[in-house]
Amino acid sequence: MEVKIFIATHKKFNYKPLEGYYPIQVGAEISKENFGYLLDNINSNISSKNKNYCELTAYYWIWKNVNADIVGLCHYRRYLSKKNNLKWKYILTTQDIENDLRKYDIILPAPNTWKGYSCYDFYIQAEGKEKDLIATRDIIKDKYPEYIESFDYILNGNTASYCNVMISTKKLFDTYCEWLFSILFELEKNIDITNYTIAEARVYGYISELLLNVWVYHNQLKIKYYHLINTENPNSFVK
Repeated sequence: MEVKIFIATHKKFNYKPLEGYYPIQVGAEISKENFGYLLDNINSNISSKNKNYCELTAYYWIWKNVNADIVGLCHYRRYLSKKNNLKWKYILTTQDIENDLRKYDIILPAPNTWKGYSCYDFYIQAEGKEKDLIATRDIIKDKYPEYIESFDYILNGNTASYCNVMISTKKLFDTYCEWLFSILFELEKNIDITNYTIAEARVYGYISELLLNVWVYHNQLKIKYYHLINTENPNSFVK
């Protein structure tokens, strides 16, 4: 099977070559630099939306342009690891991924659990505006009413996987992207982000983190969880 895991980055980073992993420069269309990686502005793309869609410009590019049996996304400093002692040898290999997806539907980071907050509350406290969550819910209620109970369940709960890091078959990934972007493109028409801060303007990227959990929960996918490790933490990551 062909496995392609893309490493989203907006800057040059200390890339360690790993079989089946490919760095992709996100926001290439609006960047003055070219780091020599894959670019998210080739062929069908939404690269110019990167400041608002974050790593989802890589999602879109993978959806529209990649042929492989299994695809996924991690970040230049965030990888999925089999153990929490943070050595390179524990980062998921293509063989690990193939083996897991014979038994599971999707691979995700171990979920975060917020103490004293729901996912809804945490979004408002840490990332964005309540009106955007309300607008998202309205769109789902209109376009995908069968998902509304799942949306409420995830948002009112306090546990979710974050960072848009995921791995699945390309077929499942495509199905998810079709659902996801139909919601986000509609949301883009319905909210005004003109006066948002830089962080608030990442609204579509942030909301998608929650929507991935909604979609996975609603479709009752079998999940394999792994540690999400940060390679830029010099005190914990061993090369």
